[in-house]
Amino acid sequence: QGAMFRCSARCCEDGAASMREVQRCIERCQAPLAQAQAIVTAELERFQDRLSRCTLHCNDRARDALEAG
Repeated sequence: QGAMFRCSARCCEDGAASMREVQRCIERCQAPLAQAQAIVTAELERFQDRLSRCTLHCNDRARDALEAG
């Protein structure tokens, strides 16, 4: 994150750049962090899906065991 903020600050130091150029520069600075966050989010979602499936499987096995007596 620190590198992203330093990069973004450098974008703002260019007095000759237009507002749009500064905005594009900042977006380029933020891209690696956004990509990393997307990867982490996707991994967490996959983990939560696995955990949910595991919970359902465990509940089914417990229910079957109770019904079997």
